[in-house]
Amino acid sequence: MGQNELQTGLDQRGNVIGNRDFVFREHQDEDWEIETTYALFTTTPHSAWDSSIDEMLSHFLANTLTIGSVPFSVSNRRSRLEYARHHGVPTPVVDYSYSPYVALYFAFGGLQYRRGSVPKNASIYALDLSRLGIHWRRASARKEEFGVAYDAFMRERPQFFDHGFPAGTLKFVPVCASWNTRMLSQLGCFIMTLWTTAVSALAIKDLRAGSTALTSLFHPTELRSLA
Repeated sequence: MGQNELQTGLDQRGNVIGNRDFVFREHQDEDWEIETTYALFTTTPHSAWDSSIDEMLSHFLANTLTIGSVPFSVSNRRSRLEYARHHGVPTPVVDYSYSPYVALYFAFGGLQYRRGSVPKNASIYALDLSRLGIHWRRASARKEEFGVAYDAFMRERPQFFDHGFPAGTLKFVPVCASWNTRMLSQLGCFIMTLWTTAVSALAIKDLRAGSTALTSLFHPTELRSLA
């Protein structure tokens, strides 16, 4: 499939492409849930007194420093989280990209189908950040004023991690660290969730708005039909 055909397919998906209110994620199997590795590691909901995330990050960092160095201050909790995320430590974040093309690459790059087997559908998701922030504000019954709670979700707040990992929280992290060249090259960002509702459940309809925050854009069969 050529670039022109792919662009046609993207254009058919409306105004999500190039819209900074949307971020994208891929799965090589459409049956996989969008979930954090921390949620897969433990089914116990995170509580304000729970130090298990900090303990895992500290243990990982201490062992890492015995064989080398890290490109950030060891006292920076967010940097510890971001660094450990890409070295296999269970963390409460899911990474996304501002680019649907990055998601396409990781969705279909390396997919192999065995002859005679039923091919699995990969999937690319577009997440509407504004709608997600509105939905979370309503569903979580936060006590702050609507605008304050919404901005707390959407905007970068350096002090957010000063006192650990807040329980019952959903937070968009719009930019990765300057030393994280891998994520920078992928136009990456994060959703941190310590909310009790699974990330996959964010496809629930916002009844007032009448549309979903999470939309599946592509499957391989659809892409092949554009070739």
